[in-house]
Amino acid sequence: MKTCSPLMARCPQVSCSLSLRESRRSNFSGVAWISSYKNTRLCYIPDHVIVRNVGQMLHGDEPADEHDQALRGRITYSLRVLIEYAKALRLVRESGVIDLKAFPYGM
Repeated sequence: MKTCSPLMARCPQVSCSLSLRESRRSNFSGVAWISSYKNTRLCYIPDHVIVRNVGQMLHGDEPADEHDQALRGRITYSLRVLIEYAKALRLVRESGVIDLKAFPYGM
């Protein structure tokens, strides 16, 4: 059985949801499979990115409209938060408190 490497223990992750429609109703039922990987020890940050109307977003260097501009801002913000979580969790990994020999499996 594969176990989590010390480099991957307690790694931050941001959830992302994609939709082909512009609907404001979010369907996060598909996100459940992302968080259910066994023995990965992922730590989801309290932030997420929802890309609605994905076929018309993030094309080229310049935003196409105000929705594209807002999405780019949200992605930039979420990535900055993710980077800070990665820095903080590095300290947890380096502290020696994570014992993958005694407890190699995540929940």
